[in-house]
Amino acid sequence: MLDHETYVDMETAHPQWLPVALFKRKMDISDTDWDASQPRATIELRRGRHDMLRRVLEAAERLEHYSYAATPRR
Repeated sequence: MLDHETYVDMETAHPQWLPVALFKRKMDISDTDWDASQPRATIELRRGRHDMLRRVLEAAERLEHYSYAATPRR
């Protein structure tokens, strides 16, 4: 997560840090439309990925502890 935060404001869209090609394919965005929306689209995609990674880590941390507050459902 800390490594990713370092790259939040970078202008690069290296696929290791920002899955631009996957995003464009899933959202059916052409290269022309993507290029026309720069740099805002890259910034927003990076922020979204940052928030998603934060939520994944929070969920993983919750699974590392036992909870005695509620009875498990069956």
